[in-house]
Amino acid sequence: MRRHILVNSLKIFKKNKKMKRIFFSILLLILPLLIFSQTATWNNATGNNNWSDNGNWDTNYPNGVGAVAKFGSVAGTINLTEDISVKLINLIGAGAGNSYTISGTNTLTLANNGGVNAYTVQVNGANSSIVFDCNVTMNDPNDNPNIIRGVQTGGAITFGA
Repeated sequence: MRRHILVNSLKIFKKNKKMKRIFFSILLLILPLLIFSQTATWNNATGNNNWSDNGNWDTNYPNGVGAVAKFGSVAGTINLTEDISVKLINLIGAGAGNSYTISGTNTLTLANNGGVNAYTVQVNGANSSIVFDCNVTMNDPNDNPNIIRGVQTGGAITFGA
């Protein structure tokens, strides 16, 4: 019975041009989100502290529309060796006292266009902190009032060393 329904549905889809256009229009809208959205967690596996080294992330390094950079238990200094753009920097479950510094002469662009309650910098680890010792540009075309959020007990977000 299921196969019969599926086969009939495919026949209808093949014949209906309007349905095809709608399907492919939706696909074209969703596809860039799937391609460009990237979440990576910092692990500094190479030991060189460079953001743009894929070996320092659990996936390729985050850079681009919708990219999310997560920092967990591997604290330290992260060197910006090129201009980077991310949607979100998140200290997630970082643990007590972990401190991160993003430094360099390049620019880190924090570009979140996710609407209300979409944050660009979020500290979820108690007593954890992040220092941005680099050029930082914040870009939110939707004038989101929630660009920095979630500094837990004893945590801090600092711009400039």
